[in-house]
Amino acid sequence: MQYKIEEGGAGFRPYGGAAKAFYCREPEVILAGPAETGKTYSLLHKIHLLCWTYPNLQAAIVRKTYKSLVSTVLQTYWHKVVGGSGNGVHPFGGERPEWFGYPTNSRIWCVGMDNADKVLSGEWDIIFTNQTEELSQAEWEILLSRCTGRAGHLPWPQLIGDCNPSYPHHWIRTRQTLTLYESRHN
Repeated sequence: MQYKIEEGGAGFRPYGGAAKAFYCREPEVILAGPAETGKTYSLLHKIHLLCWTYPNLQAAIVRKTYKSLVSTVLQTYWHKVVGGSGNGVHPFGGERPEWFGYPTNSRIWCVGMDNADKVLSGEWDIIFTNQTEELSQAEWEILLSRCTGRAGHLPWPQLIGDCNPSYPHHWIRTRQTLTLYESRHN
């Protein structure tokens, strides 16, 4: 099963700010907006399709705590993006997966910043942070330092995230090197 990120692949088509973030290749990208605008769903699709398109890709899905990661974003990933049946994608670690493996030898690791050693010891092609507003700017920069291209499987290493920044001067809104797209209800 081969998909192309440039085409959206597998019948998935993002719109608006989600499409801009989906196709963006800048090093730091965040999709911000209210709940139920498709932020998480779109960015999970991006990582999923990259895993099919680029063999041996090393990706991570990160949240502030592993416990919150398992009960939220990993449920969306497994049931709504992958489809639950796996389609060749397999979780390793049971109900609290450590990673998801693809037939292309790509992997998506599951990491909470409460166990940041998993991230610090890796070389990543792409990292997706869910609920990025929960992270400090220092934590974001730690993740960015691990997405430098050393993994070597993605032509444009990226740190991407979704968020609901709670106030106008949150670091996400003021960070100069960050590409920020807005996701809205239509």
